[in-house]
Amino acid sequence: MIGSILCYVLFPLSRLICRLTGKLQKYDDSEDGSPPLLADRRGVQGSLLSQEEKALLQKWPGGRSVGQQGKLGDTVTVGQQLEPETVPTESSGQDSKRQEDLDRSAQSEQSAEKGSVVLDLEKSLSAPPAKGAEGMGDRFLAGWHFSTALGDREVVDYPSWQFQGMSYSPPAEMAPLEVAWREWEDLSGSHSQGLLPQSQESEEQFEFTIMSYNILSQDLLEVNADLYAHCPLEILTWDFRLNNILQELQKWEPDILCLQEAQENHFREQLEPFLSSMGYDCAYKRRTGSKTDGCAVCYQRTKFSVVSVSLLEYFRPDTELLDRDNVGLVVLLQPMMTERLAGGGQRSKVGPICIANTHLLFNPRRGDVKLTQLSIMMAEIDRMIDPWQEQGRSCPVLLCGDFNSVPNMPLYQFIRTGQLHYQGLPTWMISGQEDCSYKPYQRKLYAPLWPNRLGITDSCRYVTQCEKNKSDKLRYSHPFMLQFRYCQIACQRPHDLELIQGVTDAKPELPENWSQYTSVEHRLDSESYFPRFSNTIRHGLNLTSVYSHYFSDTGRPEVTTLHSGFGATVDYIFYTAEPVSNGQQGGRRLLQDGPLKLLGRLSLLSEEDLWAMKGLPNEIYSSDHICLLAKFRLDTSYF
Repeated sequence: MIGSILCYVLFPLSRLICRLTGKLQKYDDSEDGSPPLLADRRGVQGSLLSQEEKALLQKWPGGRSVGQQGKLGDTVTVGQQLEPETVPTESSGQDSKRQEDLDRSAQSEQSAEKGSVVLDLEKSLSAPPAKGAEGMGDRFLAGWHFSTALGDREVVDYPSWQFQGMSYSPPAEMAPLEVAWREWEDLSGSHSQGLLPQSQESEEQFEFTIMSYNILSQDLLEVNADLYAHCPLEILTWDFRLNNILQELQKWEPDILCLQEAQENHFREQLEPFLSSMGYDCAYKRRTGSKTDGCAVCYQRTKFSVVSVSLLEYFRPDTELLDRDNVGLVVLLQPMMTERLAGGGQRSKVGPICIANTHLLFNPRRGDVKLTQLSIMMAEIDRMIDPWQEQGRSCPVLLCGDFNSVPNMPLYQFIRTGQLHYQGLPTWMISGQEDCSYKPYQRKLYAPLWPNRLGITDSCRYVTQCEKNKSDKLRYSHPFMLQFRYCQIACQRPHDLELIQGVTDAKPELPENWSQYTSVEHRLDSESYFPRFSNTIRHGLNLTSVYSHYFSDTGRPEVTTLHSGFGATVDYIFYTAEPVSNGQQGGRRLLQDGPLKLLGRLSLLSEEDLWAMKGLPNEIYSSDHICLLAKFRLDTSYF
């Protein structure tokens, strides 16, 4: 017992006292009254270090430097390696020791100036990327190839993805903001910089603004509550959200308003009365089935009068491909400019403007459904504007909505370029919302994209619209006419036909192998009336986008929707443009402003900006989408 106490208590205590005594002695011997730096770092100097400790210190890899304040502990010097330190012995003089200490202090200060003695995390995060680092992410981006037409291949960039595990920390304190960080971009001066000389500006001008806004149905919010787990519950209530939405509409006061996910009871009881008090007339279409939300087109009654309205349903009970409940609207609006521009009470030659609004299917893996729904919308637009075009009058188109497709993917390219060669494309690639390339089985697109009984050609026109423009000679092919050889009326001799022996008295005899069901009159889908369906779909609307989808200064993508699982651009405003003669760039058509001159737009935000505001919805923006707003001038010289 006594031996244990001596061994484990008294002997270590005596060694500690000896070390402290030696340290105090060295402190007293110092002329300047400052403790030696090495004593603070390692605790023991001179003969108190064993030979083994000296050898370890001399072999220490990487070297070490002393902090400027001389505090206990080691600090790492980035990109610098010091020489092994030599430890003085007791026989060394005080002058040599003092000089060594001064040299070490100077060396430490020089190291602090040359290298980063302490890593500054905040400075490192805020510093701009080094040269060559900006494109490092590109190696992880796949190049998707799809063609807009046969023989026309172009590389489409893989859209940037924000993985669910990544997020940005919102600031600790957020100042009250009024429609924060969204600026009005004036584009009125860009028309003089077109690819072709612009026509002289007419004095007859009509300016208007248009907004597209997915306001997030409250029923959908509650059903998909997991997407908004990052939001405080109080800002998700309808009363709070309604107040913010109405304030935003009052702030911008668009002349034309296109809404998506407008819940029917909220629209009829609250939104429509409020908009009516602001001077709007509205057309509304609820989704089919049990869905409670829909789309609406509202317009200022003092600036437009309605010509016609088409409420569009994509659901077809006899077509499995179209078993979804999405809808759209197509509205023809006549600008109220007769008295001001025509003069003398004459009717203006300016035709109507076609406003189309839709909300396509969300499912990222059913691009076939989205393309078919979009083609129905294109066919309906064509039907609405065709009577005006037959009269030689221009009818510009504005196509708005939530298309559930990211930029530069096949669905987007189909709208912009007017054609898409879809044969063999995976259905998930059509919209680009989700990368399913890793899956062993992938649904692909093959011709025909939709059944003929839908009544729409691969040029996105109704068959009835196509046939009325054809001559009678070319309407029916020879194989088609042969199917009538043995029909019932062909086997009966007309009563007024003169009877001639051996000529008109012969009655066609039906061959034994001829089935009565091969006759076209018994074929319910009447496929022979339709032209052959190719593996390329087209439209002739010449549409371009209001937004560029990327910030010119940073190259970051613009974002129109954001929730806990996804952030990207899926909302668009497309408008009629004018193709440039012989204008090709990378296989794409070049377009310039035509009857609709884009004067300005409300800037969008990046995903980082939105996460800094605690995502969407938040205290400022009460939907998981932000609104799109553009200003146009109607150039009447095109009419």
